[in-house]
Amino acid sequence: MPNAPVIRSDVPGSFPWAVFHERHPELVRRVLDALPYGPAERAAVERLLLESTTGLLEPPEEDTPDAARWREWGEPVWGSPWGEAPFLWAESYFYRRLLDATGYFGPGAWQGIDPFAPFKNAELAGTAVDEELAALDRLDDLPKPRREAALLSSALWGNRADLGFQLTAGPGGAASSDLLADDSAQLRSELERARGGWSASSRTTRAGSYCRTSC
Repeated sequence: MPNAPVIRSDVPGSFPWAVFHERHPELVRRVLDALPYGPAERAAVERLLLESTTGLLEPPEEDTPDAARWREWGEPVWGSPWGEAPFLWAESYFYRRLLDATGYFGPGAWQGIDPFAPFKNAELAGTAVDEELAALDRLDDLPKPRREAALLSSALWGNRADLGFQLTAGPGGAASSDLLADDSAQLRSELERARGGWSASSRTTRAGSYCRTSC
């Protein structure tokens, strides 16, 4: 069986292209607005944004804690345009470089400071978290089919909690109409045949293979 084609971010109008050219700029703007970074950190973040859309992939500085691993992982792509690297790898490296640009690895005032902490803290302090936890408490009272459907749905839509998805999400939030494919019936059938049947562990690890959203 031939390997699946590598998804890249160098196709204008594609989802991966939009992540780097639309979502990341908005994300960076929010990060810089949320924390009082100094001129050096702000300039480094802006350079990263420009590099990731028009420049070449460069390895991390050798004095950072994880540099050796990233240099090994990126050996095939160093010196190539960001858009030619596998999309998921390039996006992961973008966030790694964002930490570096904001001074996370130190030394300095911003060492160990999560650039997304303000957003995480605000979300955790909101009433939505309490409501969702309360909803989980009520799952045991549901009939088995509805409980299974609720667990699968929560695993699927949990990905929408990601800040990057919130930047482009519509005002209505997630809805069943956003599904690109719904093979949940096939998932339940396979889990019933598997040893142990439906379980939380199998549900969370396999849900993404059977249901996909338009996020």
